[in-house]
Formats: sequence, C-alpha cells, structure tokens
Amino acid sequence: MNLPALARRSDEWSLVAQYLSLADLGRVQSVSSVFLDAVTPRMMERAALALIRQEEDPSVAAGDLRTLRCHPAAQPWADSGFHAAACLASLHHAGRLPVAGRAGERVQHPVESRVRMLDLATRALTRDGRVIVWGQDVQSLLVAKYVVRAGQIMPLTLPDGFRTAAAIPRINSSKHFLRPPPDCWLLMNADRELHYYHTDSRQLVRLPMARSTTPHTVDLSRSGRFVAIATSNTAGPGETRLQCYDRERDQVSLDARISDANLFQISVADDGRLFVGSYTRGYAFSRDGDVTLYSFAGGNHALFRLSPDERFLMRSCSCIGEGDCNDIVLQDLGNGRETRLPRDIPPRTGQSGAMRPESIAFSLLNRLVAIAYEDGALQIFDLRQGAAGSAPVMARGNLPVTGVSLQPHTSFDGFDRVCTVFRQRIGREVTLAMHTMDL
Repeated sequence: MNLPALARRSDEWSLVAQYLSLADLGRVQSVSSVFLDAVTPRMMERAALALIRQEEDPSVAAGDLRTLRCHPAAQPWADSGFHAAACLASLHHAGRLPVAGRAGERVQHPVESRVRMLDLATRALTRDGRVIVWGQDVQSLLVAKYVVRAGQIMPLTLPDGFRTAAAIPRINSSKHFLRPPPDCWLLMNADRELHYYHTDSRQLVRLPMARSTTPHTVDLSRSGRFVAIATSNTAGPGETRLQCYDRERDQVSLDARISDANLFQISVADDGRLFVGSYTRGYAFSRDGDVTLYSFAGGNHALFRLSPDERFLMRSCSCIGEGDCNDIVLQDLGNGRETRLPRDIPPRTGQSGAMRPESIAFSLLNRLVAIAYEDGALQIFDLRQGAAGSAPVMARGNLPVTGVSLQPHTSFDGFDRVCTVFRQRIGREVTLAMHTMDL
C-alpha cells in the first residue's frame, strides 16, 4: 500500500499519524495533495506539543500555552484552540524577516510614572527577564526595590534585614520560559550569612556555608537544588575558594581552591557542574571535581556562564591576538556543538569599546537569541539557520543614546517581540525606558 492510499483509509492513517513528528507531517504533505486534507489541525497540534516538550520541558501542558502571545499571522491557530501549533507558527512567521532586516521599533519612557527610577540593582540576578531596580515612590518619597518586566512594575518584597546576594554579571541574560523556574533567591543578612529564600512559600533557610567576610559571588541552580559561592583571599593572597552545596542531599558536593583571585562570575547547573570565570579564563568543574580550562578574550566584559535554562555555556570568543572581539560563543552542553554570535556592525559612537555585549536573551525553544550592546545596537540571531558554526543576524535595532550608560536588560515575549529595559536621560533626570522590537 502506498502513502496516498494509506491516507484515504482514515482509521489506519490516524493510527500511523500519531507516531509522526511535526517535520514528518510536513514531509508527507509534499508527497501528495491527498495529505493536505489528511494531515488535520489536531495532528499538527499533537506533533507541535511533542516538539515543544522535547525542546523546552517534558512537563509542559497544553494549558501552559494558552496565555502565550502569538504572532498576528498565527492567531487563527490559537483562536481555534491549537495553541502549540500557534506557538510554532509564530516562530515560522518571526523568521520570515529578510536577512538582517529591520523590525518595527518603539520606545516607552518612563517605564512607570508613579515611581522615579533611581538605578539598576545589579546584584539581583534573575533568569526570566525581570529587572530589579531601585526606585522612589513619587508620593511617599520612600526608596525601595522594584521588579520591572515587560513594562509592568511592582515592589520587590524581601524579609526584613536581608538583601539580595548574587553573581555580579557584566553581561546579564534571560530566557522566555513556558514554565518559569521556582522563584528562589539567595539572601544575606547583616551578619553576612547566606540564606535560601522561596518567595511563594516564604521559606527562609540558612545555608551551612562559611560566613563570607571577603569579596564573594554566588549562584543558585535553576531548580534551586545547588548553591555555589566563590570567596577570594580565604586561604591566602591570589586564591579563591569554591564551594557547592547540594540542598537535596544536605551535603557539600565541591570544596576547592584555585590560584585565581579575579573570579567575578559563577554559575551552577542542576546536575552539580560548576562554572567560574575571570577576565581571561574559565574553569568548568565536573561533579567529580575534574577541571576543564578555557582561555578567551574579553577582559572586564568577559563572559563565562550558563544560559538561564542551563543548556548552553555562554563564553567570550577565544580570538586572542585579533584585537577587540565582541563575539559570543554558545556551547551546547548536550551535544557539544558551538555556535558563534558575531558582532558584525561598526560601533555607533565611533569607539570600539562600545561594541561590547551587555545583555543576551533567549526565546522559547532557544531558537532565537537577542544581544544588546553597550552602544545601544541590537542584533537578533536565528540559531536554526547557523552555518559553519555561525548564526546569521535576522534583524537589527537601536536603542536611543542620550549620553548615559544604557545598562540594557533584554528579554523575549513570544518569538516575535524583543523588549529591552534601559537607562535614558530625559532633561536633567535619568530614568528607565523600554524599547520594543516587533519581528
């Protein structure tokens, strides 16, 4: 029996179709016009949901996709109740921009008129695109921390006497999650003791790690299982102590010292692997304590950290000796594949140092990546189309430059919208604005 004949036998065809992937369904539609009707929207929805679970999270349910903002051209799928198909159709339509094309851009400023934005709270590290800022209520004049996301603002409430303690990234990162990680924080009290805090349950637990009296940087794995801390000059000048604590097993899984006092970034994965970086090199620790050493360019803006969902090791390129290099390399920790994200346009301000990346954002399924640079340039990369280890630029944008450090924080909203919160001077006042690109 040939394929078109099978498609005409609806009972048998439906049994076979449930084992076909989304790509398979697309291929059989090209075999014969019979399949244009045989491949139903419900089959497409099932295959699309299977692909999303494979790429994003096995626990994703159809209901998680109902609130996902779709590309306008994909809205008919969502209106018919096929939300997984609408999700992937949005990716398809977002990727139809001409190569290096221009997208629609607009700026909202200030982000919130009821709160006077004072500065970014750089020690508060999040994974899902939220930006933590210092702000002053225009009525009460009280200064507090606020959470900004996609133009919305709300107070950040933490236990009294505690402050956030996190890595101090030169390059911040975010990802659009279908199921965001638990909202957990690492906090420090007045005695410099490290605590784990879960915002939903208000659970506050002191961690059995040495009290930090020296410069430190810390991180929490995606699920909150592992806590990592790097403290400098603990055993002697020029040394850094690294500790990794497994909350699930209530034990220290790694305690090591390295002769490098310039570590300023740290990240830990849910499997216990630890990654720490300095200005010119990175150290990757396996759970057994084995170390892999990386060398790269980058200086004060070097990048050596996990991506928000821990799929990629993000690092500065290794083109030492080629002058300033502002490219980022993504190393897939699953298959080892490396993809380069090149900065391929000249600086807007005429200064090569202003080409440094400051923010990187990943879309759903890690298909698109947005990078905001110090000079306000934005580049959107398509990881699906990478050739010879380099991803093409599918769109570009520009943040308004007003003579102040932008400190951009970029995030995705669906596949076709990129939002960037940044600092902007309006008259004599520096406030926060939000730039939006619609792909």
